[in-house]
Amino acid sequence: MVALLAAFTSLALGADQTAGSPLPQAFCQTPPAQRKGEPPTGFFRVRPHGCRFHRIGLDGVGLSDLVFRIHWRFWTGRRASGIGRFTVHVLNYKTGKRSRSSGPEVVRLSRPRRICGHNVFTRLESKVYLEGHLLNDYVSELDEVGADEEGCPRGR
Repeated sequence: MVALLAAFTSLALGADQTAGSPLPQAFCQTPPAQRKGEPPTGFFRVRPHGCRFHRIGLDGVGLSDLVFRIHWRFWTGRRASGIGRFTVHVLNYKTGKRSRSSGPEVVRLSRPRRICGHNVFTRLESKVYLEGHLLNDYVSELDEVGADEEGCPRGR
């Protein structure tokens, strides 16, 4: 009976979520942005529903705009992949009319490392689409913390 319960719990949680192997997290910045030279504020989460992915370190520059309504296709001990939405503000120069639009953003996280007391992904790949066309495609490193862990974020 106990073995059956343990097997069911393992299947329900997934092999990577068992007590001995915590899943890597993403660090999401919370506004306002920090001043140059100050560590960012934010939170560490597994499968965040919305996130402004941020580099951990002292550069003071966020990496992405807010990605919201993220549906994670998978989140394992080595990689994560999901599709979310982003908002873009558009200005029509001919008419002067401003509008807002949103499009899909494919997010891939990889290269988990132990940083600042958390197991976090340290590589972000993102593809942003607008009206079916690729708008932006980038790869970013998410770790700029030194050996003495200077620049660790003030996070929850």
